[in-house]
Amino acid sequence: MELVEQMEASTLLFLQTDLRPDLIFDIGASCGISTHILSAQYPRAKNIAYEPRPKAFARLQRRLQKLPGSHVAHLAAVGTRSGVIALKDQGVGTGLADQEEGSFTSTLVTLNEAVISDRTKKVLLKIDVEGGEKDLLPWVVSRLPEQSVILLETHQALDEVESYARSSLSAGFRWTLLRYREMPEYGGPFADWILTGPMVQFRF
Repeated sequence: MELVEQMEASTLLFLQTDLRPDLIFDIGASCGISTHILSAQYPRAKNIAYEPRPKAFARLQRRLQKLPGSHVAHLAAVGTRSGVIALKDQGVGTGLADQEEGSFTSTLVTLNEAVISDRTKKVLLKIDVEGGEKDLLPWVVSRLPEQSVILLETHQALDEVESYARSSLSAGFRWTLLRYREMPEYGGPFADWILTGPMVQFRF
């Protein structure tokens, strides 16, 4: 799992914007490699990480203990409502489950609206929620300040992504496709995107 996580997190090394975030939300942080990279890039930002898998969360906590700066980790999944959700550990991520064998339940939380919509803050979100981005993304972009960046992994065909991207486009966010790969052995397709808010310049 560590090697796959490193491959996924490598996209972050190509992040080139003029945003210097005050807050970083790592949604679907796994064992914390992305959190580590973002912390190194933006050491003054407060980093808030979410991961629902207990084993990955334990590794995330151990990694955060070694990092300087301000970090908070939550053993939870992020969605558009609060509650409980059934998930299945797929080794390199999670998928929705229906109380099937090998599934587990996780606390489901929403992001603090007052925090993410604070216009005095600059916000960076990394969203890797194994298919849940289709619902989460429109909820998030309607609340973010103009000085925001979203690093997004999607799991749908590109034409389907375009259909639910419209809300972010109407909010002034610009989309750039960083990487696309089929990866059927992991339930692909997978696409990595950067979404930059109206007040952010992106250089790639």
